[in-house]
Amino acid sequence: MLKESDLLEDHDYVSNNVKIYRGTLVSWRRIFKVNRANESVTYCEMKWLKNGLKATLKTISIKAFLKWAVADVTKETKE
Repeated sequence: MLKESDLLEDHDYVSNNVKIYRGTLVSWRRIFKVNRANESVTYCEMKWLKNGLKATLKTISIKAFLKWAVADVTKETKE
């Protein structure tokens, strides 16, 4: 279970019913901004479709995002 402190900007999150096709995530959410003063999260919901990638920008409460998200799936890059 994720906590409010686990929500980080530029990280990807998935729900408990995540769909994977040929080793690739079909849909996920990337956080752009966590506004703790207003208790809101601005994120981009991304989905792979047959003809490309669809992205939707949304703002919801931190509580609602935590209800949806179950895991941080951001890939760590080695430099």
